[in-house]
Amino acid sequence: MNSFIIMVITVGIDILLVGFASYALSRLVFPGREVVFNIFLFGLLFPFAVAMLPLYIQIRSMGVLNTYWAVIIPQVAFALPWHIMLTRNFFLQIPLELEEAARMAGSGRLRFL
Repeated sequence: MNSFIIMVITVGIDILLVGFASYALSRLVFPGREVVFNIFLFGLLFPFAVAMLPLYIQIRSMGVLNTYWAVIIPQVAFALPWHIMLTRNFFLQIPLELEEAARMAGSGRLRFL
């Protein structure tokens, strides 16, 4: 049951954050968009084994040791770079004409997402 609870919360947070971040990094035009994407990609360089001790110290200082959040937060953090890279490239493959057609039909950005 504990694994199920952690999985549901982790996947829910991951889908929410990755969906919005990937859409923004692929469709919205703002200064520094590629820099932000590269910062996310930089997270792929850090293996979990290297971050394990600092992560434990941080979680202990946050006061969430021995809670679900002590497992959920690192899982989401280490999954974000990989998932953002995948879904951003997916959003880039969707033709802009399809989004324009949806906008002409009365759909906003959030509904298109």
